[in-house]
Amino acid sequence: MIITDIKKLRQKSKPVEELKELDTLFKKLDFELFTAGGGNGLSGIQIGIPLRIAIINYRGSYYRLFNAEIIEWSGTLIMEGEGCLSLPGQYGKTRRHEKVTVRNGDGKIYYLKGIEAVVAQHEIGHWNGYLFIDYLIKE
Repeated sequence: MIITDIKKLRQKSKPVEELKELDTLFKKLDFELFTAGGGNGLSGIQIGIPLRIAIINYRGSYYRLFNAEIIEWSGTLIMEGEGCLSLPGQYGKTRRHEKVTVRNGDGKIYYLKGIEAVVAQHEIGHWNGYLFIDYLIKE
């Protein structure tokens, strides 16, 4: 079930320490994202698991992130329409970096651009208690 309580969503997530649980955690995220019927990503905190874990599933690209960090932001700031499964019915334009370099907890490096970069910034932001509404462009 997707959490919609903003107070719970604002909690900071802890690093994943039990790596043997990763497969089970990713399966839970996959199930909830599929059940939600849409969305390009999901973080643990959104399903009540306050761990630094997330998935990105966008147009055939799929990433399993844990204890990841964005190590480089590049490109211009792009304006994108953004929403969140935890904030149903809320949408708005945000400014996010066009490109990011992400170092995953297993040491893999991902070079993401466009929507994938936006989703990575969104999901990793959840780990620190940030929501897309914090980045809305005031019109």
